[in-house]
Amino acid sequence: MKKRVPLIIMTIIPVIIIAGFITIISINSIDINQKLLNSSQDNSPANNNRAHYSVSVSVSKHWNNSDGTVGAQYDGYIYNNSDYDFTEWEVSIPVPEGSYVDSYWDGQAFVDGSNLIILPEIYNGTVFASDSRKFGIILYTPSDYQVSDIYIEGRSIFNYRSSPLFTVLIAASILWTVVLVVMIIDRYRTRSFEIRRKHDEEIITQSITTFVNFIDAKDPYTKGHSSRVALYAKEIARRMHMPPAEQRQLYYIALMHDVGKIGTPDAILNKKGALTTDERHIIESHTTIGGDMLKSFTSIDGIIEGALYHHERYDGKGYPRGISGQDIPLYARIICICDSYDAMSSNRCYRRHLDRETILSELRNNSGSQFDPDIVKYMIDMIDDGFVNEVNFLAQ
Repeated sequence: MKKRVPLIIMTIIPVIIIAGFITIISINSIDINQKLLNSSQDNSPANNNRAHYSVSVSVSKHWNNSDGTVGAQYDGYIYNNSDYDFTEWEVSIPVPEGSYVDSYWDGQAFVDGSNLIILPEIYNGTVFASDSRKFGIILYTPSDYQVSDIYIEGRSIFNYRSSPLFTVLIAASILWTVVLVVMIIDRYRTRSFEIRRKHDEEIITQSITTFVNFIDAKDPYTKGHSSRVALYAKEIARRMHMPPAEQRQLYYIALMHDVGKIGTPDAILNKKGALTTDERHIIESHTTIGGDMLKSFTSIDGIIEGALYHHERYDGKGYPRGISGQDIPLYARIICICDSYDAMSSNRCYRRHLDRETILSELRNNSGSQFDPDIVKYMIDMIDDGFVNEVNFLAQ
């Protein structure tokens, strides 16, 4: 689930980015319709200093006609103060009734009712961003007239490349690409590492198993003992919800728990009768011998403790140190239970294997004395649900 969340996010993000690009590119233009005051004095919009568009109209010549009408030459400018080109513009100026246009230049002009209409020519149909366009008119009015209100309309050409949203989308695209490349590289490295780890694990398993087979071969009655104990221990670790890496670690430690027996004479290991006190001490010394043998084996943490302490008892009456309870390393407490179960369920040179009910009785009766009571219950469950039978079947 944790791996799927980044994958889902990485899938959704490009969809959002693409949708953003489609939206912003689809906005070709914006209709503009504004009312302005004449800005002939300072060439800035008099009604709104933040306006994107302004128009200035000034009188450069003025004369009175014999018929009482007033003639004037008007010079005008359209200012585009925005970041976008302005096209299809039209300027409308209220004029007195009876006014008429005599001539015009740099644009077209005519009077429609009570409005002077000014339109662009082909060559000046667009007022570029941060630029201006001029126009000129000779207009006759019935009396003196001063331009005041001005109406302007047109279309603002939306340049999406200069939009902040476009910049954000580009940045998001670059960031997404970088993250994707990092994820691909990480996925490749993780896969390569996992392949290498599995290969190394196979080599370790084969090497340890081969060495363990030499140990088990010393006692024909305990053939496969170390492998079964390792499988029991790994299953207990799984049921205790240990991470997979710790489960593998415990498996290797359990495989090597009896490594010290390689120094035990075969005559003592295979003796059918009761052991003498000295012989028992020799048998028990396989824990310290194993611990000494594994001192240089530093690649697996806990492997020394597994060999050294797997015969310690929870009540402190075990060997070789007589430590008790939680002072016994966790892995050693687990191996102790698995080792005891396999000893009871296997044929030995001095007795036949115990039956199922007797083994369960021994495990329950020794819970809290020989065995950790919080761990032995997992071994009992493995007997009840048949897991131990699966291990025995695989071992055969």
